[in-house]
Amino acid sequence: MSRTSVHQAFAIVIAALTACGLGRAGGEYYEFTLDPAASALSAQFGLTFQTNGTLIGNWDAKTNPKGTRTKPGLFGPFGPTENEPVAVQIAAGVSGSPQSANTGGFSLSLNPPGGSLQLSDYSANLLAAGPVSLGAELSLLYETFRTRNPDSLYIAVPGVPFVLPIGEATLTELTAVQTSGVAGLLTPSGPDLYDFAVAIPVSLSGRVNVLGSEFELPGLPAVLPLTGQISLKDDTARLVSQQAFDLGNSVPIGQKLPQLPLDLPTILPPGGTAHLLLNLVLEQIDVDFAGQLTTTANGVLIPEPGAAALLWLFPVALRLRTRARR
Repeated sequence: MSRTSVHQAFAIVIAALTACGLGRAGGEYYEFTLDPAASALSAQFGLTFQTNGTLIGNWDAKTNPKGTRTKPGLFGPFGPTENEPVAVQIAAGVSGSPQSANTGGFSLSLNPPGGSLQLSDYSANLLAAGPVSLGAELSLLYETFRTRNPDSLYIAVPGVPFVLPIGEATLTELTAVQTSGVAGLLTPSGPDLYDFAVAIPVSLSGRVNVLGSEFELPGLPAVLPLTGQISLKDDTARLVSQQAFDLGNSVPIGQKLPQLPLDLPTILPPGGTAHLLLNLVLEQIDVDFAGQLTTTANGVLIPEPGAAALLWLFPVALRLRTRARR
């Protein structure tokens, strides 16, 4: 090969690499990892499980003959072996103020000349610091009923629930996972410094332990806003965002729950405890989630697939140039 041909080949290789986006002039693709020391959730969290079903005493003729028995109605006979279900609607509510470090990551494609960005693969563990204790209570709407062992009368007031604090629940998991790619705005604010804004469609999932049972929070659709600044340096980037959010949603479920025990204080007369069993269908989950999300993430520049495929040409081009100089 002549020296001229060698120089032409070298020029073609360099031009191809440049065209594939190995410079700051074109779009840039970064993989970001959340910094858990500087990424945190501080929020008010409320979760309500809406159910329909029945309650019944835990009496059993063979295994628990001294247990509680139930019967609907204010008057009438109550036989020595009667134990009948009572219609009930129960809302189990948990609430609290989780504060936790976050872990996770996302991908970001920046297009400074076009003033835009593309964000994908966002996934965050919002409880990276561990489970969070929440307050819990039951709200019961029931028909009037009576109990034996202990003897008590529960008079229903239409539309007025009986509220029963049940101690603590535990939020054991809370994650946000992006459901589709999204575009955002990118505005220069200094040398290699950009303001950005993007709204990420996510699915919120989690687990709550209440009444000794674990309930799964299914993927609730939500939009998570992020605004802040991105700074670029060599082949790295740093994203900083401090964003208020207010997410709320209701999701129909229609799932039968395992039988749950419930100890209910007696009302007339007070002072006793009725031991009941709940047979419920989880009809709906309501979520209220508002607070502040602080996100700090470190990014690494990833060559575009076309550029990566051509990286092997670097040593070839160097050898050609070396031969041409001989």
